[in-house]
Formats: sequence, structure tokens, C-alpha cells
Amino acid sequence: MVFIKKGVSTTNIFIFIGAWSTTKIPMVLFEITQLGSKFAFVRFGLNLIAIIVLAVLMEKTTTKKDAETMYDLASQQTDKN
Repeated sequence: MVFIKKGVSTTNIFIFIGAWSTTKIPMVLFEITQLGSKFAFVRFGLNLIAIIVLAVLMEKTTTKKDAETMYDLASQQTDKN
């Protein structure tokens, strides 16, 4: 919600959420030790590409009304705090 409150674009919010959920350092380290560094880095790179593509697609399919609703809900949370 902090990003929304600061007026960050929805594409950047989607990228952050995607990266936060899939690119964890402990997971990469585990994959390097158990599956090999080539696999770990290929998966990591493909994940980053997929995150960006999906974020752009989500931005394109999010209506203005949905985006405004997200920003309104974020501002309402600010008012409560």
C-alpha cells in the first residue's frame, strides 16, 4: 500500500509483487547447491522476464476503474492511520 500511496504506477507495483514472491536469495542458493548454478540462473533470469511480461499484461488488462479503486482504498487506509 505504501507504493500506491506514493503514486507508483501499477506496472511497478505488479513487478515488485512478482519479484518479491519468486526471487528469494535462499531459494537461489538452494537451487545452486542442489540443482546446479546453470539451472538456478536460467530459472532466475526466466522468472525476471516472466515477471515483467506479466506485469505489463496486468497493467494493460486493469481497467481505469480498478486502478482508481486501488488508489482510493490506499488513501482511505492512510486516513484511518
